[in-house]
Amino acid sequence: MARQEFLERLADNHEIQIKKTLEDLEARIVSQISTVTEGADAVSTKIAIELRTDLKQYIDETYRTTADTLVRDYDQIVNEFMEEFGGLDIPDKFKSLTKVDLLTINQLKFQQFAGFEDLANRYLNEISSQVYQNAIAGKPFNEMVKDLRGLITGEVDRRGRPMSTYASQIAHDSVMQFDGQFTVYKSKEAGLDKFKYTGTLVTDSRKHCRDHLNKIYTEEEIRSIWSGSWTGKSEGDPFTVRGGYRCRHTWLPVADEFFDAEEPQDTPIQVPTIPRQTGRANQLQGIGYTTFIAKLENTLSKSASDKRYVINPISNQPARKFSGKTIDDYGKAQLDRREVRRSRRYGKEVFEYTNEDFAVLNQLFEEINDLAKKYDIQPIRAIKRTGKAVATMGDGTLSLNIKYNRINHYTKERKYKTSTWKFGDDKDKRPFTTDSYFDDPVDKIRSTFYHEFGHHLHQQMFVKDFADYRNPLLEKKLTRIFSKKRNGATLYSDKNAKEWFCENFSLYHMNRRDLVDPEWIKFFKENVENVKGI
Repeated sequence: MARQEFLERLADNHEIQIKKTLEDLEARIVSQISTVTEGADAVSTKIAIELRTDLKQYIDETYRTTADTLVRDYDQIVNEFMEEFGGLDIPDKFKSLTKVDLLTINQLKFQQFAGFEDLANRYLNEISSQVYQNAIAGKPFNEMVKDLRGLITGEVDRRGRPMSTYASQIAHDSVMQFDGQFTVYKSKEAGLDKFKYTGTLVTDSRKHCRDHLNKIYTEEEIRSIWSGSWTGKSEGDPFTVRGGYRCRHTWLPVADEFFDAEEPQDTPIQVPTIPRQTGRANQLQGIGYTTFIAKLENTLSKSASDKRYVINPISNQPARKFSGKTIDDYGKAQLDRREVRRSRRYGKEVFEYTNEDFAVLNQLFEEINDLAKKYDIQPIRAIKRTGKAVATMGDGTLSLNIKYNRINHYTKERKYKTSTWKFGDDKDKRPFTTDSYFDDPVDKIRSTFYHEFGHHLHQQMFVKDFADYRNPLLEKKLTRIFSKKRNGATLYSDKNAKEWFCENFSLYHMNRRDLVDPEWIKFFKENVENVKGI
């Protein structure tokens, strides 16, 4: 799976680069229009016509230059493929690149660059037309800028998809398509006619990909199967389009003896980045309250003694800075099975955890402790109840609101619509929090747990002493880069730097990276994953 992981990382990185480039392009265009208008309320038609030359230059210097750089990276794809290819039982003469191979690689690069080029030409015409039409209409400068931002990066509500959306898709798909094209070319050259469909299943993987993942087919069988239709299918060669737009799966050539020996196996859907199978709510086996609490406290008592937790040098007690969290909480699981609340609006309300809920909570608690291992920080050391927020995190203590963290809340007591919002849509129509992007009640609760673990991470990571504990390094960096202009996929992500971090962290680990702010991904990779060697 090393090659698959490499391809996914490269595709994600290319998306980040192209989005940053388009932000730069947008800034240059707006700056130039502002300059040539010289304080006028609107752009004249003469200036609008003359601007086309400048627009072409800006696109060449930003978008086209970045696209050329991205395509040059495809040499890395070739290297990764050849390293894996060399391990197959094939004649040695096929395990190195020939002059014909190099010519083919250049031709394949050119084909992928053509996709970027077509988009550049299309948007040069659309942006020029937008400026000209606004000039004819005599639109104020501010309105013109608003329209252009919508056209390029999608910061305003408009029909259709902005350039950034299409460019990001091209950046992602071009990586995977080039790999597929070179794979089938080099494999057929070596006489290999069988391929394994590889990759990782996530919660939103297409049924077509789920049905065929980890199965081996001949080229003829592949072309026959892929000639059908399914949701998300895009036109083209099956080795290129695979499961459709933004598909993260690839083809792996296999030798005959491997094909004969290996039985096709289905791969279970994985919890994002964590090697754990959870399943749907109705598939979880319930556990009793007593068993759940006893098991949880056994784990928490060990976590509370983790030496990575900072000690207050004055009191010589575990450090604490959040109100509502006490030293006495550490090592304990303080969750009531049943709670009665009264309010003026709803009157008497009874909330009760079921055995199925305890199975879910137990599972999710294990998942966030797995995340703690992944990022090499101390695990959660206490769980308690709260009657205010949906959940809170501080001092290694996770507080849960019984009202919201139950399956029945999402299935029987309240009706919730799953959000279809995407980047390029009206930002005011974003859902409030990440749970709105998931329809399964377990995933809704999971998104909350992952969000709260995000708080635990920025509170504890790189903390070595009491001074760090009071002012963590990661939080200082977050504060410096955060602004409310960030492209968060929820309204709550606009609140402050920490919530922006945690909302994106949740979506990132819930495998909804299409909704993650590219700047967050860049920040997270540079300041967390690369530092930790993940």
